[in-house]
Amino acid sequence: MRAAVWWRLVCCYASTTDGVDHVVNMSPEAYQTLLNKENEAAQQFTRDLPRTFPDCPFLQHPKRQQSLHNICQVISVYNDFGYCSGMSFIGGTLLLHMEEQNAAWAFVKLCANYGMYAFFQQHMKGLKKALFVCQKLLDRQCHRLATHLVQEGVSFDMFATRMIQLLFSYTVPRTWVPRIWDIILHRGLWAIHLFVIALLQLRTDDLLAMSFEDLIASLMQGWQADSDFVQHHSCQAVINAFIKLERKPHKCGKAAVVALEQQYDASTPANE
Repeated sequence: MRAAVWWRLVCCYASTTDGVDHVVNMSPEAYQTLLNKENEAAQQFTRDLPRTFPDCPFLQHPKRQQSLHNICQVISVYNDFGYCSGMSFIGGTLLLHMEEQNAAWAFVKLCANYGMYAFFQQHMKGLKKALFVCQKLLDRQCHRLATHLVQEGVSFDMFATRMIQLLFSYTVPRTWVPRIWDIILHRGLWAIHLFVIALLQLRTDDLLAMSFEDLIASLMQGWQADSDFVQHHSCQAVINAFIKLERKPHKCGKAAVVALEQQYDASTPANE
């Protein structure tokens, strides 16, 4: 069921950047053509494959390793997207729920229509923008925590980069990921910011009591299945926190995210 829903969502989603559905030729012939293309990035993503969800027997099976290799091949040569370390986790998450070709085309749609490629492209402007928006949203929603992080010298790029680029696929327990992706694929990538804030907000008291080194360690690894956070919070608690944030559109909902993105664009040179 989830595979069908995700497929429908990515095929129907129109880019929030230009409002255009970027038509993708998803024929078997087009897929084979992409697989046969020479690719300078092949050596790089081949190294990444065994390190992608190494504790997941399903994905470590030789057949799925080949499928994941094919997905990385397609995304890296399609319109010269290229490959960036970590993209295999997106492909792996899709492959856990979809057949190989649909997973590859869904990845293409995420990049082309949702705008996810901006998280990986040269200069990573999309990633820098997302980090900027998260910082501003946290300051609005939980000023004490935002101030504490600044005072301890902790910036968002130190811990949130992997959250954003990998859509939480290697941040929270694997059983949580599909539920978070359900919302991101339905709403759009702007929802990522609210999930970052929701996770931080639920840990405010603990984080306020930490200094720099403990903060970095906890923010990097404190969301895993064996963490105290997961022992005391469910995925539904995170989703509920997300929904509460979404219901404040001009403070931290979609309207706020869009306004902050525009603020970033207006203050940042186009070539950065």
